[in-house]
Amino acid sequence: MDKMKQTVVLYPGAGVSHVGAMTELANVFLKHGYDVTMVMVEPPFKSSDSGASAIQRIAASNPSINFHALPALPSPDFAASGKHPVLLFLQLLRDYNELLEAFLRSIPRKRLHSVVLDMFCIHALDVCVKLGIPVYTFFASAASCLSVLTQFPALIAGRQTGLKELGDTPLDFLGVPQMPASHLIKEDELCKASCARR
Repeated sequence: MDKMKQTVVLYPGAGVSHVGAMTELANVFLKHGYDVTMVMVEPPFKSSDSGASAIQRIAASNPSINFHALPALPSPDFAASGKHPVLLFLQLLRDYNELLEAFLRSIPRKRLHSVVLDMFCIHALDVCVKLGIPVYTFFASAASCLSVLTQFPALIAGRQTGLKELGDTPLDFLGVPQMPASHLIKEDELCKASCARR
């Protein structure tokens, strides 16, 4: 009797570029003998080609990867909201956690090897921890961005005020050139949301 292959679940969020990068990672897992399932969410940004056709092309050209679409949730009204669109997108991905959990529970635990989350799906970490599934984060961006994002919580942890009061004071992050605090002011709320799980 053949031993059942273990499954790695990849959760790339809704960005086409992230699906493409995770597809490359999926091919590495396939070469190492794992089954791979990529869990998809409905892209919230609508346009003439919202990326759905690109994702369909990726799926069609990679028949060894199982693609599973979670039931669509209502997209936020990006135009009417005063919030940054990325914050709305992060909240939408957080809202998918219950559906992701239900899907992960449908896979026999002995067969489920691990989950790899896209950097924007970090809130799903709680789902994996709750289910006792090994979980990893895939960062599909520049190392300099990762450097700033991982050091940002320490920068703001002891502050009583925001970054605005620092003006153009140079900020030092390991691995990147100094940058004025004013470059991060607009992204302060976005950075906090990207760095925090809750």
